[in-house]
This record gives sequence, structure tokens and C-alpha cells, in this order.
Amino acid sequence: MHKLLPPEERARIAQQFPELKQKSYLNAASLGPWPKASREAIMEMIAEWSRLSDPTPRVFDYWRETKKELGQMINADPDQVGFAYNTSHGLSLAAAGIDFRKGDEIILSDVEFPANTYPWTNLRAKGVEVKFIRSTDRHFDIDIFEKAITKKTKLFSVSYIQFFNGYRNDIQKLGEICKERNIFYIVDGIQGMGNVPIDVQECHIDLLASGAHKWLLSPVGCGFFYLNENPKIEVKQGFAGWFGVDWKEDWTNLIRHDLKPRKSVERLSLSAIPYLQMYAMRNSVKLINSIGVDRIYEHNLSLLDKLIDYLETSKYYKMASSTEIQHRSSIFSFTCPDPKGLYKFLVNKKIIPSLREGLIRISADFYNHPEQIDFLCQALDEYSRSAE
Repeated sequence: MHKLLPPEERARIAQQFPELKQKSYLNAASLGPWPKASREAIMEMIAEWSRLSDPTPRVFDYWRETKKELGQMINADPDQVGFAYNTSHGLSLAAAGIDFRKGDEIILSDVEFPANTYPWTNLRAKGVEVKFIRSTDRHFDIDIFEKAITKKTKLFSVSYIQFFNGYRNDIQKLGEICKERNIFYIVDGIQGMGNVPIDVQECHIDLLASGAHKWLLSPVGCGFFYLNENPKIEVKQGFAGWFGVDWKEDWTNLIRHDLKPRKSVERLSLSAIPYLQMYAMRNSVKLINSIGVDRIYEHNLSLLDKLIDYLETSKYYKMASSTEIQHRSSIFSFTCPDPKGLYKFLVNKKIIPSLREGLIRISADFYNHPEQIDFLCQALDEYSRSAE
């Protein structure tokens, strides 16, 4: 039995999201709402800038705080965390920085989100072979992956959570396989960050990348990457920018062109971090950590349990997500004879899911409450009765 967050805590959380009183927002997997504290941080920065006050010194302090919070979330040293504008940016740092040779192989799944395919297929121009392995029932299949590995396999990249059906991959077992076979192991973490526990050390992840605009409740244009600084394959500076060298935060003497790259993963930085987005991300990640990702995951599973109970009794709807606990996430998807019609019906009732790959995708987070799932199930029942 999964546990909801207690009512008094849910009431405090609701104060951070006053606009959600008007709708049942079940679409965190697309775009997360900003907490009040994060919006206020942006307004404070705008006000400071309007006074022509230079916020640069505090920006670096805030970024260090953000790295610490992100490191806590994934069990990483803050020095292993760097800024990324989105998931594709984080993955592209590896695509550009790893020394690929003609004939090297990259393995991907045929059900990956495009952010985790195009950085790699672009390498075909260098003679790199990119292999898409088939899924089983639209789920990643570890047995097929193991059989696809050859002596030329250099890199494997996979989503922690599949975007359209919420399938939670066994990233620890995959990490053990990659470690044993000396394969650089990358995880697209965006659908799991802040809502499903993850330990990059335990899972032997070499690089993890995630945008922050979904479950990390931050503006578009900010995110992060984690890089293991003792990897089996070095990630060099595929791109070079002036923030990637060690200025020792001395901005008074800038005509210097012989500085060495930073020793941390910050050597992969290109330019100044977007202040407004980073300020908001800092506050959002702090809020998530204050609640605890483990507890958020339990809460989300409890909400989705109610949906599963309803769907199991319905002859009209067909579940498309796994109900095995080791493969569950904060996303649950299902379908019906007319998913587009159902989607429009739900939106008209101010229930906001998403429509992906012919499925109605429900993504519940810690700001959602049981009554919203009850309302969803009532709406589903009403729609199915009218369609029969």
C-alpha cells in the first residue's frame, strides 16, 4: 500500500500552486508548474536588474547551491554536476566530446524520445554505426540489448522512464552490464528527476542529462548534466566557451587567452548561465528535496493506484503501462477506441492529461491530490457510457 503525503503537508504545498485550484493538472511529464517561491525568485531578479544592480557575485553562490541540491537528489558530488540548457544539450556534450572512430557502435532503443536519438544519429556522418534495437510490447528489453552488444559497442543511451507509457527501466542492471562490457553508459533522466528515486553511483551511470522544465518545475531553458569524472571514456571539450576556463571568478581582467580549462565538469560550460531560469530552478529543486523524492514517489504511486483500480474494472479502456512495481513510475497511460475524442472531452472538463503515441498519458506529482483522480475516473466513466 503506497502512502499519500499527509493532508496538512498537501495543504502547505497547495499554497505554492494556487492556480491549480481551477483545474486537475495531470501533465507534469510535459510541463511542470512553477512553485510560488520560484516565480518570486524570478521577480526578485528582475527587480534587482531594474535597479541596475549587478547580481553576478550572488549568481555563482546560487549556482553552487543548486549544484549541491541536484547532487543530493541523484547522490553525486556537486562538482560532478554542470548546467545544461535541456536534455539534448547535455547529451550533445558527450556526443561532441567523446572520441568516436569510424566503425564504433552506439545502441539505442526504438521507443526512445527524439532528444535521446538525434545527438547520436548525427554521428553517422563520422562513420559511427547507430543501432536501434526493437522493444517488446513497447518496453525496453534487456535480453535483446545484451544480444545486440558487440566488440565495437562504445556507447549505450537509454531513458530512465519511457516518455509515453512511463515504463521504468532497470537502470541499475543496465549499468552493471555496461560496466562489465566497458560501454559508456548514458541515461536520459528527464522523466524521473524529482519524482522517482535515482542513485547515479549505484547505477554506474557515466553521464546523466535532464531538462528541468517538467518534474523539476522550472522554466524552459535550464537543466543539468552529471558526469562521472573517472569514466572509461574521456569526455573532452567538444565545444569551447569562455566560461569553460578557470577565471577564479575574477572578472576585472578579461583580456587573457591562455587560461586552462576548469578541472571540474564546468569545463564543458559555454557561456553565462541564464540567471532567471537558474534562480527558479534553485528554489524548485530545494522544494522537492525538502519533501523528499522517495516520499513524492510513494504519493504519486498512491494516486495512480486509484486510476489503475478503475481501469481494471473497465471494458472500454485498455491499460498501456506496466503494473509491475519495479517498472512503475509517476506516469500511467491507457487508451480507448477514440483517444483524441477522449482527450478533448477531458480538457473541456479542466482535466489536463497529454496525448502521446495514441495514449492518454496521466502524470501525477506531489501537488496533485486524491480528489483529482476521483474526478478523472468519474469523467472517464461518463465518457465511456456516452460512447457505448
